[in-house]
Amino acid sequence: MPPITPTIPILPLLRSFAKKPSRYPPPSRFHPSRPLTTTSIPHLPHPGPRSLSSEADSTDDSSIKWFEQDLHSPQSPRRALSAPPDTAEAAKLAAEIRALSAETGDTLSSASRLADEALLGPLKGEERERVARALRERRERARELRVGRVRGVGRREGGAVRKFEEAVRDAAFALPEAGASSGVGGAGEEVDAMVPMPVRKQLWRCYARAKRRYPAAFLAALPEKLWTLLWTVQTAAGPENPLALAHAKVLVDDMQSVGREPTTAQWLLALEGQFITGDQNAQERAVGRWEEQYAAQRSRRDRSTAEAAGSESGATGEMGEDTRRAEFLQLGLRMHALLGNVTRAEQIMDELWAMQPDRDPRGRMPVLRAWLRVGGEEGRRKAWELYGLMRIVLEERGEMGENEFDTFFVAFGEAGAREEAMEILEDMEDEWRGKWEIV
Repeated sequence: MPPITPTIPILPLLRSFAKKPSRYPPPSRFHPSRPLTTTSIPHLPHPGPRSLSSEADSTDDSSIKWFEQDLHSPQSPRRALSAPPDTAEAAKLAAEIRALSAETGDTLSSASRLADEALLGPLKGEERERVARALRERRERARELRVGRVRGVGRREGGAVRKFEEAVRDAAFALPEAGASSGVGGAGEEVDAMVPMPVRKQLWRCYARAKRRYPAAFLAALPEKLWTLLWTVQTAAGPENPLALAHAKVLVDDMQSVGREPTTAQWLLALEGQFITGDQNAQERAVGRWEEQYAAQRSRRDRSTAEAAGSESGATGEMGEDTRRAEFLQLGLRMHALLGNVTRAEQIMDELWAMQPDRDPRGRMPVLRAWLRVGGEEGRRKAWELYGLMRIVLEERGEMGENEFDTFFVAFGEAGAREEAMEILEDMEDEWRGKWEIV
């Protein structure tokens, strides 16, 4: 007969445990025996002249961030305080931090001056004066490229602004003197002032970071020289700057967000950036914006023509206006051709060459490719007519070379127009017969 195992009543035992108070009361009932510790994190100032506001003389110094943390639970997160603690210990700590920040700034500024003096020390005469003048100009340029007042942000708190100014100085000193002093480069122009890629990337990262940190105040505080520098560095065309169009669109949007009107060249490059970097909906919106501007320009030109008809001179515009108008039309031609609006692209092309008959015939190439994409007998016929027209003009200009023949051959070959492609090869052989040496 197996042994009898005594049974234990489980339910009463659980009830007895439930009646016992918990050793760990809920957080809402926690009352520490010692006060919460208050810590602060100072932000030291950047050396040099200050252009942002500073509340260092106030007891509510926004350049010092205050936190509190439970000493009994070191792993608990720190909690930020909206205002400094109203205690003598906190006031004393804030005063020590301000004194240390001022001492550090003075020390770094003195070090910069000592470095300049050490550089000038061994020099004499004209060479010393030339180097001293270069150092003065450099300091002046650094002052001009400082961000203006960002409301509600102390210099010591604005770490993002400080880093942006450092990146600006690096980019400014990387630019050639001619480009930096003249505001370099128009929209999308390939300027000799192309800065090294790491410098350009760092400038854009710091710009984006400061903009996220102070969305409205930072952009409103940027002076004209900084907008010019940003545009020059970030939109310079070249293989080392593949994001030039995307950055142009962002910069123009930022300018307009703070009431700055972009130039015509900047607006055109930003519109092209929206078209090239966007999806089909963005491309259609870009074309719609172009058509709105086209209608507005047409209305203004009609009024100017009517006014000029009654004047003695009869002038309707300046050469600069015609050049900007031609760039505007060329952009519309490319966008409509890429979207397949070949009829509209052809209308713009006719208007453009009527205004500038001596224009480079290569500008008709987007329409030729658009007709090839249309395909069919009509598309191939229209494309072949454009090829003949462009070839005649290029031959008259002495510019119908091997590269031009290759461009036409590839365009027709990729579109599946093999007969036309072979005829272009025959034209190239006739043009270059006797000039090639077969090895």
